[in-house]
Amino acid sequence: MTYRTSGEEAIVVNHTRVARQSEGQGLARHLYRNMVAFARERNLKVIPACSYVVAMFKRFPEDRDVLG
Repeated sequence: MTYRTSGEEAIVVNHTRVARQSEGQGLARHLYRNMVAFARERNLKVIPACSYVVAMFKRFPEDRDVLG
């Protein structure tokens, strides 16, 4: 997962990728969960530019507190 900062209060998550041989093992979800925890711990908003992250915010509305 890659991201860039957007000012001091937000991050833009622009890419999530898992190696082909590791697909289907929940690694992308693990990255997503850790990104949400990272944002919460630092009081950051997340601006999703990655289709996977957009889909995960739709799937898990309880994480939308960090959605920017």
